[in-house]
Amino acid sequence: IVDSTITLSKIAKGVIPTIFQPSGSAGGDLGGNYPNPTVTKLQTFAVSNSTPQAGQALIWTNNAWTPASPPSLTLPFSATDAIGAPSIDITNTNNSTAIKGTGTIGISGVSTDNNSGSAVSAAGGSVAVLANTAFGIGVQGNSTKANGIGVQGLASNGANAIGVDGSSTSGVGVRASYVGANNNGIPLVVDNGYIKVSGNTKTAYVHTVTPNNLIPITPWVTFLAYPGMAQTDLVFVTHNLQAVALRANIGGNVFEGTSYGVQWNAQQNRWEIFLENQGGVMPQGESFNVLVIKQ
Repeated sequence: IVDSTITLSKIAKGVIPTIFQPSGSAGGDLGGNYPNPTVTKLQTFAVSNSTPQAGQALIWTNNAWTPASPPSLTLPFSATDAIGAPSIDITNTNNSTAIKGTGTIGISGVSTDNNSGSAVSAAGGSVAVLANTAFGIGVQGNSTKANGIGVQGLASNGANAIGVDGSSTSGVGVRASYVGANNNGIPLVVDNGYIKVSGNTKTAYVHTVTPNNLIPITPWVTFLAYPGMAQTDLVFVTHNLQAVALRANIGGNVFEGTSYGVQWNAQQNRWEIFLENQGGVMPQGESFNVLVIKQ
């Protein structure tokens, strides 16, 4: 540099540029030339130069990131994968519904695993699967395998846990039907454990003889009382010796152990338990175990 060639005026503020524009060819994920290169790649993967439309996103297709409409559940929707995790995993953290299905069949699941597959699997703290239907089917399970299970409910956390719960306000809460040939199949199997009845209307209950279910002119008869009583009901009764033995009065002598029966009283329009010896007296406080099966 020659003496006196650098002066204050030459290096004054605003004379020397503070920004230097790059020049030459761009590289890496950029293409074209500086100062106006273009993005031609994302992380070394090519980006298409197609013009995007409103609502589109970059989707990997034909070996390039290309503007296209994002995937949506266009109905009917069908997809297949081979991953070792749930194909659809939805979590709702607001104590609401994660998956809701509405239709003649709300949700239908098919398992192709011949050994241990599950068509529909659900685990929840309060209600794992909730299905509502007006006329169709809330939950349907179908297995075509010899040892398959259509619907299975497991409860393993506490004595009050419920594997499968069915309720109805007017119809049928849970129904088991056999639809095979010859009508000789088994629609319902209880494997281990007991059948428990509860609630205000129980299919099995204890009938106790009181003045309210006796008629003075027929002291050997006590009338049953349960909601929806019908002549077509199947009524099974066993006797509990709680107060005094069932007794008959024959010729002024009292005999213990008279037998009893059950029949529909057409005049009273209700079921009755009667002593077969009409000289007997149905003791107050006596009780009978009653099982009612509807037809």
